[in-house]
Amino acid sequence: MTLVACTGKNITGKFYTDHREQIDTIKNTFEELYRQKPFSLTFSDKRFRTVTLDIQTDSMTYIYDFLVTDPRLTDTLQHYQLDTAVTKRLITLMQSIKCTWVNSFEYYADGIRKSLIFISVKPVAYKPVFKARRYYIITYYSQPQPYDNEGRLLDKRRTRRLRKINGQVFYRINDTVCYTISTQFR
Repeated sequence: MTLVACTGKNITGKFYTDHREQIDTIKNTFEELYRQKPFSLTFSDKRFRTVTLDIQTDSMTYIYDFLVTDPRLTDTLQHYQLDTAVTKRLITLMQSIKCTWVNSFEYYADGIRKSLIFISVKPVAYKPVFKARRYYIITYYSQPQPYDNEGRLLDKRRTRRLRKINGQVFYRINDTVCYTISTQFR
């Protein structure tokens, strides 16, 4: 019996390289839809059949849970004026690579409002035997980010300080995309 050790960086880097087109399409499609109406999508079951849709309005966030095949999903998308065909295409693409969650966040850096997109993917090939399930969290920034010599995301104000998001250190994929491996999908 042979045991092989893989680092998260190699697994994630390879995963991103192998699925870059699909991941970038998820990001771009979500970004386009989000401009119409702020929302997020989450798959809430292991088989990727149930989708949770969080739709933000001026005063409330509405949370809906549907089977992907449920006609009420279409009705809800139409009610909130989200492009039904594009949203369903996004859902199908997310299912194809086991993308568990996509969301957009706004933050402030140096007093300037900025945004990033989170994409969470449940790895299929890498399943630790004695550890909790891990997820690849990929973030897309709208502008280049600073990284240290080891490729870790840095806080822009203090270039020696690591920037952590939800307590996680993120690693460089390119100037605007980074990743981490987490036990939580969001």
